[in-house]
Amino acid sequence: MPPVVVRLQPNGHLILPRALRKRAGVADGARLEVVWRDGQFSMTPQAAPSELLEQFGKAVDALRQDAKEKGFDKLTKREINRMVADVRREMKEERKR
Repeated sequence: MPPVVVRLQPNGHLILPRALRKRAGVADGARLEVVWRDGQFSMTPQAAPSELLEQFGKAVDALRQDAKEKGFDKLTKREINRMVADVRREMKEERKR
């Protein structure tokens, strides 16, 4: 697709042509991250909060399933806290090296 020239409105709004939004897979109301770097603007579509929550929920479900398969779901809070403390201690020692 050839470059598209758009006009910045007096109130700061920028209208991206429908064909460009469609090609980029950006829906109306989508959030875009805009970055100014090396004299150029760069826009990157961002996931909607609801999509992020859905992805987070799926990740938590996968972790729970993995923990259940490994028997971690039967651990007490005290055992979990001890294991976390052990890992933190190991990581701290590793950083010192």
